[in-house]
Amino acid sequence: MSRSPKRPQNPTQVARRLTAEVTDLVLAYVKRSVAIVRSPLPPSETRTLREATDDFHRAFVLRALEARRMGRRWNISATAQDLGVARSRLYALIENLDLPTAYEGP
Repeated sequence: MSRSPKRPQNPTQVARRLTAEVTDLVLAYVKRSVAIVRSPLPPSETRTLREATDDFHRAFVLRALEARRMGRRWNISATAQDLGVARSRLYALIENLDLPTAYEGP
């Protein structure tokens, strides 16, 4: 005796089931996101927006400088061009962010 293939479900029922599953997933995601946003920062992470921005700028500029390093010197002109800023602006960033003026690697 052979089994007959399973009859396809009613499209309306399939749509309702899928809608319910997607809704559950979206709600779970939103609840997790809200919990993350509402959770306070741990004491070690509490800093001002300015400090966080400076940290980002420092890391970003250092990475760009490292990519254009020539021996033990930064290639300021090429780095400024890569970053889309004037050389004078890059020099100001280096000074304001207390970055080394030359490569200080091993």
